Amino acid sequence: MSKEKIQVFEKLQADEAVAFWRGKLVERQQFLSHVMQVFRQLPEKQYAINLCEDRYCFLVAFVACMLREQTCLLPPSRAHKEIERIGEIYADSYCLAEVKLEDVLLDQLQIAFDSEKSCDSSPPRIREELVAAIVFTSGSTGQPKANPKKWKELVASAKIAEKRFALNANGRNSIVATVPPQHMFGLETSIIFPLVTGACLHAGKPFFPQDINSALEETPFRRVLITTPLHLQACCAAGLAWPDIDFVVSATAPLEPALAMEAEKILQTEVREIYGCSEAGAIASRRTAKNSAWQLFDGYTLFSEKGRHHLKIPAVDGDIELADDIEVIDETHFRLAGRNSDMLKIGGKRGSLGDLNCKLKSIAGVEDAIFVLPDSVNGERVRLAALVVAPRLSHEEILEALAEQVDPVFLPRPLIKVNRLPYNELGKLPRHDVLALVERQKRKGFYLESA
Repeated sequence: MSKEKIQVFEKLQADEAVAFWRGKLVERQQFLSHVMQVFRQLPEKQYAINLCEDRYCFLVAFVACMLREQTCLLPPSRAHKEIERIGEIYADSYCLAEVKLEDVLLDQLQIAFDSEKSCDSSPPRIREELVAAIVFTSGSTGQPKANPKKWKELVASAKIAEKRFALNANGRNSIVATVPPQHMFGLETSIIFPLVTGACLHAGKPFFPQDINSALEETPFRRVLITTPLHLQACCAAGLAWPDIDFVVSATAPLEPALAMEAEKILQTEVREIYGCSEAGAIASRRTAKNSAWQLFDGYTLFSEKGRHHLKIPAVDGDIELADDIEVIDETHFRLAGRNSDMLKIGGKRGSLGDLNCKLKSIAGVEDAIFVLPDSVNGERVRLAALVVAPRLSHEEILEALAEQVDPVFLPRPLIKVNRLPYNELGKLPRHDVLALVERQKRKGFYLESA
């Protein structure tokens, strides 16, 4: 077992701020006191299901768990059935949160610490081979999958991203994030970035545009906004005056170039987009308003094997198979052609769910939409379905406009109009929730079977 260790907050002095929490700056030595207080509360278990919603409490608990050599399990949702499912898989586990969790049958620890206490200890050094977290995929394409993350891998990725985005290059940055720390994107950018780069963490998880605006306003250093296309769209439509932002980083769902350009104009900053996945974390970036191609992070390598694309990362043992269809441009640049799981073959014709979604959403009057192919039961034939938000259009008008763009075999059967799509807090559409909405609406009869 490797005994090499990597220090947290190695770039911060004792009196420098780690986070902005509850209206105050928390200095490094206060943070270390909070960590040690929680460390002494932790039970002798192997896994902690870290459900802290307060981002600063999550950070404290995350470091305390690493010191205890415990692995944080990060579920894709807070649904108690999902939490209990993970608890059954990882039997030596307990739930960790800042409040008592109702309807959760697993052992729980409600963390507490004296926020005013400080200490004189040095920042802890964490064993580099420790599996610091197991991150679960969101379930947007199926059953959530577990992805172990070693401490050294998280640190290496943060250092590469720090260089790519010039984080703290013009003075310290504050990170305001709209995504939860339990998600890979949120973990990397709002938890690991501060631990490794010394950026100041804003403890909140703002959701609505006014909350995001207020969080940015109160941050004491140069601002970086970590967010999603769904939040960006809401911010652009809010009609607010925005404070200076060094740059925005978007992920979790594809960012349309038109939205990126609008966001850059309204927020008066650059919008960067990260391409990544739970299996590998952040892989590449681009400024979407200016470039269609992605640039790999330094030291990352793409190669093909048996018709699938694989990624080699310096700090990760072995290679990672990517779920997307990739068009390689050169050694460091590529374009995305869609997810392999999006590919369809119906009536002998090939198509892509991503392409169908784009065409459906391009229809004037369609505000949002998604195609879905239900699971086959007992080998029975299944048909494409579509959920559409289009209050001013009839079912027939939508289908007629779509028929001008796609082959008849790809017309949805049924087409269902809804008031909104079932986005989660990451701006994703979990497959389970989409299928459940399709079934509910079909039972109500508010849909149209296309001819």
